[in-house]
Amino acid sequence: MKISIEVELSSDEIPLAVDVFKAMHELTAHVRTRNLKELFSQQLRSLEESGTIDSVSANITTLLEDVANSTESAMHEFFEAFLELAFAAQSEEVVPVVPYMMLLPSLPQPFRSRFQEMLVAHVLDHLTQSRPLDCNRMDFFAHAEAFAALIKLEFLPIDRAVKQLCTLLHHADTRSAAVTMLGKTVEICLPLLHEQCPRAVLEQLRVEVLEIREHFFAYDIAYVVENMG
Repeated sequence: MKISIEVELSSDEIPLAVDVFKAMHELTAHVRTRNLKELFSQQLRSLEESGTIDSVSANITTLLEDVANSTESAMHEFFEAFLELAFAAQSEEVVPVVPYMMLLPSLPQPFRSRFQEMLVAHVLDHLTQSRPLDCNRMDFFAHAEAFAALIKLEFLPIDRAVKQLCTLLHHADTRSAAVTMLGKTVEICLPLLHEQCPRAVLEQLRVEVLEIREHFFAYDIAYVVENMG
């Protein structure tokens, strides 16, 4: 006899789900949560309220550990929900990415490392695509902010990040994204740049910045030079 159970939860029921799902898994391995991705989305949306990181982290951990039938498939649903909210199509009104990023350090292992791996790959893949110099920078503004936040959270080593910036600044087809990434990095991570980045790597970055001649980057370069010294 094969028993399959399909469950639909509300966000308020997540803390109560551990014991319920434990009992159901004693009956059958075929327990599926119908609305798992939407539950992740609801939790992430609540980050707009102050003081919710701990409760959101606890609920997401419960969904990953105790509710999901497969941890790996649940991680992918969580990742998809995160991307859809954090990197929603940007308009003239910029939606900050940092509040979503601040959740990541509170995730327990091994979820934190797996999510870090997936997010770093996604952000770098998006930012290293070939684009015209005068492209619409709103297409990657949120990813540039996420890049800086990854450095701030020490999910991306600062020397590796700055070396990648140098490479991207050097090539015209990645320069637009690189200038945006650098501006957000200076805005969010300036103390880290001065305190933790090797001097030789910083000097290489300064050389690349001073080689940029395109007039539409003038404001960005002035901001970077003024703040980096």
